[in-house]
Amino acid sequence: MKTPEPCEFCRFAARCRAERLACDALAVWSSGAGELRWRVAPRAPTRARFEALAEAEKRKVPRATAAAAA
Repeated sequence: MKTPEPCEFCRFAARCRAERLACDALAVWSSGAGELRWRVAPRAPTRARFEALAEAEKRKVPRATAAAAA
């Protein structure tokens, strides 16, 4: 069974894709929190949130690399 994602049924999804926006629900989901937490997170998409998430993704260390370094 596929795990739901916050944008899947969101009324802002098309706008966010077109304008490169993100909301707190997406941020909570991308941090690995459970479904209940991102479902109650605010959905007020902004460019600033999108850019912050994009920057965080750039800094992530792949798990295989992190395991090899340990």
